[in-house]
Amino acid sequence: MKRRNFIRNIGAAAAGSFALGGVPLRAMRPGAAIAQAALDGSNDNVLIFIQLHGGNDGLNSLVPVSQYNEYYNLRANIALPDHGQRSYINIDDSIPESKQVGLHPDMIHFKQLYDEDKAVVIQNVGYPDMNGSHFRGRDLVFMGLDGTEDQADVSSGWMGRFLNLEYPNYPDAYPSESMRDPVAIEMGSSMSLAFHREQGIPVGLNVQSPEAFYELINGVGVDNATLYKPEGYAGDELEYLWQFEGMSNVYAERLKQVYDYGSNSTVEYPTEYPAPTLALYKKNALSGQLRLIARLLKGGIKTRIFMCRMGGFDTHGNQVDENDATLVSMLP
Repeated sequence: MKRRNFIRNIGAAAAGSFALGGVPLRAMRPGAAIAQAALDGSNDNVLIFIQLHGGNDGLNSLVPVSQYNEYYNLRANIALPDHGQRSYINIDDSIPESKQVGLHPDMIHFKQLYDEDKAVVIQNVGYPDMNGSHFRGRDLVFMGLDGTEDQADVSSGWMGRFLNLEYPNYPDAYPSESMRDPVAIEMGSSMSLAFHREQGIPVGLNVQSPEAFYELINGVGVDNATLYKPEGYAGDELEYLWQFEGMSNVYAERLKQVYDYGSNSTVEYPTEYPAPTLALYKKNALSGQLRLIARLLKGGIKTRIFMCRMGGFDTHGNQVDENDATLVSMLP
């Protein structure tokens, strides 16, 4: 089966929600009897989750070809032209026109991936009665909810619930002989809701950036904090921070080992985007993260889930170059 068809079938089967091990993520709620079924297909597969941070202008990323006149009339000031150098790119003219979409002209590399069956477009992904909030949409994705449930009843993420099932008694029981590595690694300054469990510290370890990672592995041997814990809420918060820092110290030597044992391709990948891009977003914020993950995997790390992110996707303001109305950017 082609990868494109496989992804399309997953989307249809999940009916608007994702599945892990064949089990909908929302089913992995605490106490759900079906949750254990997610563990029956245990394997060594690794998930790398890439978060495109921000509120994307979907209509200028994927232009509805069959509704172009309506699209243009409703947003004439920022609409992509259908002719000329900066016109949209028809991603696939072999399918019925009603399903055709036009790519933003700066997405030429996505077009190449699509032609190689390495990318797919899934339309109408969302939740009922969308309120337009970036934060609401992100929370639903991380919680594994479908938008019909009361978010106040859930304080965990689907990654955290899955990993808590597979690696119980975290962090006290880890690292163990069978799992010496962090069960999850997130690039960034804080752990996302996706890795939160119902109780206790999130399942995973934070690495701010490749540069911060180098500082981490060079700091192997730092003692865990053993400070006085005050009573009350402040003490609980301090204990959380100490636990989190302690796990970093515990895993530091192991991370250094797999990093030193691994290696990256000698191919030089661009650190800046080749397409026309505002200087503020010219740096490729994703490549360094992915190279770091690739090197850890080459070194033998058994971490199950990695999360990395890149910003710049609030593409709904200041989109048109003031000197040339045809230069509609994907960036603010």
